[in-house]
Amino acid sequence: MLLRGENSAILSPDCVARMRAGKPDMHYREFPRRGHAPTLNEPAARAAIDAFLRQPEITGETTV
Repeated sequence: MLLRGENSAILSPDCVARMRAGKPDMHYREFPRRGHAPTLNEPAARAAIDAFLRQPEITGETTV
């Protein structure tokens, strides 16, 4: 799973594209009007993480 703030100066859109090309099944979520990453106390970020972790196909073998 990759979470990115829309305004991140650290994780560029090009870098995200390369990461997603290398792992096409990676879960990705971008948060508008955020810097590098959303904080875990933001409801939208927490909901995205919780939904990801509730997926039945997530195992100990999964790279997140």
